[in-house]
Amino acid sequence: MLPARLGLAAEQTGAAQGCLDLTLDYIAERVQFGRTIASFQAIKHRCAEMVVDLAEARSLLYGAAASLNAGSAEAALEIDAVGVLATEVLWRTAEEAIQMHGGVGNTWEYDPHFYFRRAQSSAFLMGSADERLARIADALLEHLRQTDG
Repeated sequence: MLPARLGLAAEQTGAAQGCLDLTLDYIAERVQFGRTIASFQAIKHRCAEMVVDLAEARSLLYGAAASLNAGSAEAALEIDAVGVLATEVLWRTAEEAIQMHGGVGNTWEYDPHFYFRRAQSSAFLMGSADERLARIADALLEHLRQTDG
């Protein structure tokens, strides 16, 4: 079960990268007020947030994969954590892709809506974020109880 949950998180992170890539391509071509919308500061800030979110998810994903590969006792908790983060990152990135595509972002002619639908469906495959976060919190509290003795 752990490898499957890690695989889903990897898929979500990859899909979020796909959202960013297609958005960057679109905003580089879309002209508004005589210049590409990629030149607008507000668009640059939103794209920068997506890049940072993706870097965070990718980093946690690599760490969880390394923990699973090493047979670490914390691997399940790390996979829960990356599952929560990857779900949120895909959801936000898909929403941003639709927004930055403007009125056409949710039409059949453009792909952001596919990523948004995938974000919705994958969010429920391995349990809710609240359940995963509760497992992490319980494990941390138990660890604190054991170390405080």
